[in-house]
Amino acid sequence: MPDHRAAFTGRTRRLATKRSVKFADLMSQAVITIGGIGTIVAVGTVALFLFAVVLPLFRGARIEPSPSVAITRAAAAPTVAAVATDEYLSTGWSLDAEGRLEVFRGDSGTRIDQRVVFAEPAPSALSADSRDGLVLAGFPDGSVAVLGIRFETAFLGNRALPESLLSLPHGEMTVHEGGMVERTVEGQFRQQQLVVELLGEPLSLGSGRVLAVDHTGTAESLHGTAMLSDPDAPGGIRLVAFSGELEEDMFSGESTLRLEGPQPLNLPADAPASESPAFLATGADGVNRYVLWPSGTIARYPRRQSEAAELVDAPGPAITAAAMLLGGRTLVTGRADGSVEGWFPARRDDATASDGFALQRARAIAGSGSPVRSLAMASRNRMFVTGHADGGISVFYMVGGERLASFNLASGEPVDAIAVSPKEDAILAATASGVTRLAFEPMYPEVSTATLFLPLWYEGYPEADFVWQSSAASDASEPKLSLIPLIFGTLKATFYSMVFGAPIALLAAIYTSEFLNPRIKAWVKPAIEMMASLPSVVLGFLAALVFAPVIEQVIPSVLALFMAVPFALVLGAFLWQLLPQGVSIRLAQMRIAFVAVALPLGVLLAMLLGPLLERTLFAGSLRLWLNGLRNPGMTGPGAAGALGGWVVLLTPLAAIGVGWLVSRLIGPRMFPQRATSRRQAATRNLLMFATGTALTLVAAFGLGAVLSGLGFDVRGEIPGLGSFADTYDQRNSLVVGFVMGFAIIPIIYTIADDALSTVPEHLRGASLGAGATPWQTAVRIVIPTAMSGLFSACMIGLGRAVGETMIVLMALGNTPVMNLNVFEGARTLSANLAVELPEAPQGSGHYRVLFLSALVLFTMTFALNTVAESIRLRFRKRAYQL
Repeated sequence: MPDHRAAFTGRTRRLATKRSVKFADLMSQAVITIGGIGTIVAVGTVALFLFAVVLPLFRGARIEPSPSVAITRAAAAPTVAAVATDEYLSTGWSLDAEGRLEVFRGDSGTRIDQRVVFAEPAPSALSADSRDGLVLAGFPDGSVAVLGIRFETAFLGNRALPESLLSLPHGEMTVHEGGMVERTVEGQFRQQQLVVELLGEPLSLGSGRVLAVDHTGTAESLHGTAMLSDPDAPGGIRLVAFSGELEEDMFSGESTLRLEGPQPLNLPADAPASESPAFLATGADGVNRYVLWPSGTIARYPRRQSEAAELVDAPGPAITAAAMLLGGRTLVTGRADGSVEGWFPARRDDATASDGFALQRARAIAGSGSPVRSLAMASRNRMFVTGHADGGISVFYMVGGERLASFNLASGEPVDAIAVSPKEDAILAATASGVTRLAFEPMYPEVSTATLFLPLWYEGYPEADFVWQSSAASDASEPKLSLIPLIFGTLKATFYSMVFGAPIALLAAIYTSEFLNPRIKAWVKPAIEMMASLPSVVLGFLAALVFAPVIEQVIPSVLALFMAVPFALVLGAFLWQLLPQGVSIRLAQMRIAFVAVALPLGVLLAMLLGPLLERTLFAGSLRLWLNGLRNPGMTGPGAAGALGGWVVLLTPLAAIGVGWLVSRLIGPRMFPQRATSRRQAATRNLLMFATGTALTLVAAFGLGAVLSGLGFDVRGEIPGLGSFADTYDQRNSLVVGFVMGFAIIPIIYTIADDALSTVPEHLRGASLGAGATPWQTAVRIVIPTAMSGLFSACMIGLGRAVGETMIVLMALGNTPVMNLNVFEGARTLSANLAVELPEAPQGSGHYRVLFLSALVLFTMTFALNTVAESIRLRFRKRAYQL
């Protein structure tokens, strides 16, 4: 029913809401509701998509039995020394200890061919690696020969094929002309032919039986190590190193492998005398050759000179297997308890080897209890497979030091030889009774909790560290996918940006809201808000190509800005108080103009102080001083002490402490409140300011001298965080702090000013009426009441800084290093996504890790906003109580 009431004029009014208004209210409510729900759904969908892309990273590897056993062997057959398969799993081969090669089908295990590849006598030692297609054989007469075993792929034309092949179903394979032919799903006939050839002439290593041989490299550049029996040598053995390379005949164009050497490798004098070495391993390019004793002793030859050998004693269960990981820098050892270890040389100050490196056990992975009998390395990453004496098979990833998967053969027989297929989709295990093919799905072995968030000891590094290096020149490099440097870089860039931008924005908002004339504010606020319209790519371009080179030339003056500009503004405020009251009232509307004058004067003062500070505190060169601690033998500017750095770092802190002491303790006693006029009060305040300035300099120099005398240096290393001052890079955190701080100022300023403006006027009036000054009213009444809005402004500015991409990409150096040095750059999560995501292969581990970094960034901002909202509501509740 409509409500009829009498108005004050006596006329009756019809109080009823129009249908159009009701309809508009309903539509507004529906739009707002749908928009809110849509926003939540959109954010949730993004989170779910990120989870869907990231989730496969943490699914474990799987080993499953294949439906076929590759080949059944005779009961008295010699032990298999090596086994391999082609990349399509159509053909496989095994080589036994007597040099007999057997070729078999990959689908059914039927034997295709069998031959003896080495003539009498049978080899006494073999070194085979399916990755390089080479087999080295050592013989009882002291010679070695190289056998090349490789698969050749060819696509056959349809016209010349027999009917039996043309009728072959898609996906099926058959034997044709000694090889396997498979009809692909596209209808092509792909043939896999095994080519076996003796490369070059055998090389005589001298008299004695070859007991063990090992090699690395390819036919183009081969490096080998051999151990021979020699009754006249210490311990009854002799070690030699040899190499080989292909030589092309200029007339026929044929290439022949030519072996050269041998060069002797003498055993260390303190090598174990009670037992003989059992294993050899050869590093990449013939550098770092290893000799291993079962008891755990390892001898490393950095080069071919025997006098440079390094002996390492690693007691524990007996060493039962050894091989070099992909890349030829990490030695993998298997022990009698099933455990495996990773060893590589790392630079050490106390190293005894001639190259300055010391062999380090970087990783040790617990075993299954059964001795490791065979080792096989993957050809694409740092994954390797172990075969055990009880028929067990384990897959490990060396970088993360983790066991990926395990499997036990039903026969329980010892695994004499094992191999990983070229595409890492199958594992071949050879036992006394046969060769078993296992289906294998490695998933993403390079990604785990350890590789993402824990410090790892990488090849060539002196100790464990957080490193991001997702790509390199070859697949043999060790992937480094730690997200910690990217998270640290994000926080570092955000911190320096907030330190620069947030105080300026908040102080500007307080000034314009509480002290600036409303007519001037009507011009100032829109001008500041227009700063937000500048594209971040433009700011990044200016930062990288304009600001960074300029700041590099005047860096001492830039440091002086942090002291000179506040000094000039505060000094100007005290001088303003000296003006007669009438003059100050008349000029009150122009105070902003005087501030605009004080600011360039502060900049000018900084430009004048910069060279003076550089001469007095840094011996004439700040950049050389920054490098001084890194180069202890440096003379001149770099040899200057740590006093200058402490003075610059402690001056702002000393100013805060001295300011509190002067205002609360020293000032009231030295300058008691006896002023009877405005000029006397202003003079008293100016004297207190001068005293505080002098005490600040004394405190900064005094504390700096004490800390410097005690041996502390701002250039010193903080474990895991670098130093506060170090090498100067042109694109650094200081530049990003300026530019990105400039980008977040409009956002923080606008929200903070709006929050301050919503404080009820009756609170201000009550405070002023009680005798408080405008400054006291702003600090004690307005700011606490608007604290929830001020906090929200800072949090929104923080979110803007965390998610910034272009500025940090162009001006931060884009180097994933972890240190607090303001003069050095970093790499943020967002910048890393922008740089690497377009180049990452879709579906790869790198691709999914990048999405994981996006999820981490999403989680960081979500957590920050959640905490900020809870704190804001708490401030808001307290403000309502006023």
